[in-house]
This record gives sequence, structure tokens and C-alpha cells, in this order.
Amino acid sequence: MITKVTEYGSEFDWASSASYVENDFNSHYIKSKSAYRFRSGRDALKSVAQHYNKTHKTVLLPVLCCESMVTPFSMNGYEISFYKLKENLTADEDDLKSKMSDTTLVVYMAYFGIEPFGTDFLDALKQKYPKAKFVEDRTHTPLFNNTEFLADVVVISIRKWLA
Repeated sequence: MITKVTEYGSEFDWASSASYVENDFNSHYIKSKSAYRFRSGRDALKSVAQHYNKTHKTVLLPVLCCESMVTPFSMNGYEISFYKLKENLTADEDDLKSKMSDTTLVVYMAYFGIEPFGTDFLDALKQKYPKAKFVEDRTHTPLFNNTEFLADVVVISIRKWLA
């Protein structure tokens, strides 16, 4: 069965065989298998923030991120904290470790293909803080994955690149 769905960010409708769903925060998305397709990256992050806000109180974001990455978490009552980046755009691991707890969401992304953390570092964090959640934003590198670490959630804003 084909369900007609409005595509946000465009003036044309499109059809999809995926099921149409309206989620808790009244933003439309389409669910297909284990992937959710939102109208924007901000709505995807808002869904993540709402999903974890009962168990996780703090979000750690890279200091180099846009307001649309911060807003979904601030709207949902998170304590916002930023971790430093080095000149080569990798994360300052010591700074991040000093801000970690089991009730932390860690949002990270690769800048221009430069991974912010090594797999060993992320695996060690997951071992030390087993209840912490890791959100990987692949918007800047949607076609590349240089790490073997499996984040709890992966977000990609394809609309930014495929106009």
C-alpha cells in the first residue's frame, strides 16, 4: 500500500511505501524498518532529546556546532555543556572526560572527514559509563564512516547536501 506524505522543505508531494506516523512532539516523520526520516536534522535531534530526557540530564556538544544542534536539547530541559576541540578539529578528550557521567548524552561529528575521537577512546568511555548515550551526527560526512564504534543513535541531515 502506498501512503501519500507531504515532503517538508519542498513544494512537491511524494509517495512512500513506508508507514506514516505522527510522533509525540507533533512533527511528522516516516518510519521504515529501523530508520526514521524526519523533515530536518533539528527534528531528528529533538526526537533523540525527548527519547532520553527522563534518564539523561546533560548533553555534551562540540564547541563548534550550530544553534540548530543546541536548541532541541535546551527545549527539553537538558543542561548544555560544550567540550573543546583542538586546532586539528579532533576533540579534547581530557575535557570531555572531565564532564562525563552516566546521565550524559554525547553528541559528536566529524569535521571534513576528521573523526573527533578514536574508536578506543569511545569504547573506553562506554565501558566506564555504560548508561551514557552516544549520538553521532554524520551530516558533514554522510558517506564515510571511519570508526568501528557503534553510536546509540546516528543522525544525518541529507537535506543540507542534496537540495
